[in-house]
Amino acid sequence: MRTILQWTGLTLAALIALATPAAARPACADRQQGLDVVYCLMPVLEQADDALNVRYGALRAKLPPPRRTALKADELAWLRWRDSACTRHDGSRLFVDLACAIAMTEAHARFLAARYRACVASSCSDLDFYNTQDGTGPDVGPQLMGYPANSRYRGPDAGYIAVYTHDDRNVLYPVGGGIYVAGFIRLRGRYEGRIFRPDGYATADISADRNFKALTDALFPGHPGGTWAGGDTGGFVTPGLAH
Repeated sequence: MRTILQWTGLTLAALIALATPAAARPACADRQQGLDVVYCLMPVLEQADDALNVRYGALRAKLPPPRRTALKADELAWLRWRDSACTRHDGSRLFVDLACAIAMTEAHARFLAARYRACVASSCSDLDFYNTQDGTGPDVGPQLMGYPANSRYRGPDAGYIAVYTHDDRNVLYPVGGGIYVAGFIRLRGRYEGRIFRPDGYATADISADRNFKALTDALFPGHPGGTWAGGDTGGFVTPGLAH
C-alpha cells in the first residue's frame, strides 16, 4: 500500500498511512508514519512537477506552432491519466496517493527529456512515431523508440493504426498470443482519449474490413498468413506526435 492524503474541500482532514515511509519514498525513510511523511513527500512532488515543467518547456520551444498545440493536448491527456491513477473521490473527500503521483511525474519528466533529445536529433520531424509507455511499472526509464511507418497521408487530423500478423518474420515486436506488429499506417481520423479512430469507421471493427485487409497486405507484403489492422492504440501512441 502507499501513503495517501485525504482532503475535504481544501482542508487536510485526515491521513491514511498504510505504507512504511521507506515504501512510500526512500528519501523519507527516516520519517514516522502520519503527517510527518506527508510533509516529507509534498516537497518531493513539487520538485517533480517543477522538473516536468522544465522538460515540457524545453521540448515545446523546439516545436513549430501546430506541434506545440498537439503537445499541449497530449500533456493535458497525460495529466488526466495521472490524476485518475493517483486519486479517488469518496463523496466530498479527495484521496491523493502521493507516492503514485511522484513516481508517474518523475517517469514522465524523464520521458519528455528523451523526447527532446530524439526531437533535436531528427529535426523534430512531425512524422516521428514513438512508443510512449512511461507508466508506473518497474522504473527502467522512458521507452522511447522511433518505428518505421507508412506516412503517405500528411494532412491534419491524422493518427496511426497498427498492422498485425501471426508471422514472426520481418516484424517490429510481439504483443503476445502469437501476434506481432508489422508496422503502422498514418491515416486521417481522430483520437478519442488515447484511442485512434479512422475517418468513416466510427466504432466499426476495422480488423474485419476487407478493404483494410487488402491495404495492409499491399503495404506490408511478405507475411504468408496475411495482416490486419487495429485502430485501438491502447495508449501506445502519443496523440500529439500523430498530428
